Amino acid sequence: MKNIKIYLLALFSIFLIGTVSAQTADEIIEKYADAIGGRTAISAVISVKTVGSLSMTGMDFPFTMYTTYPDKSYLEVNIQGMVM
Repeated sequence: MKNIKIYLLALFSIFLIGTVSAQTADEIIEKYADAIGGRTAISAVISVKTVGSLSMTGMDFPFTMYTTYPDKSYLEVNIQGMVM
């Protein structure tokens, strides 16, 4: 009796796994685009400010990068108190 329950549970699990479908990358991207306002809102963005920090040889270099559409960019890096 115990073996029958295990076999039925295994059979049910196989059928359950067969009905589950994963999302594609395109579906995930489309849902994200809709959540932040749609494709028109994304295409309306003409400038981006990126702030971060680079780590090389044990030193951290904070940076700020400004990018505007279509082809302008400005990078500001702070190295040992000096701005480059």
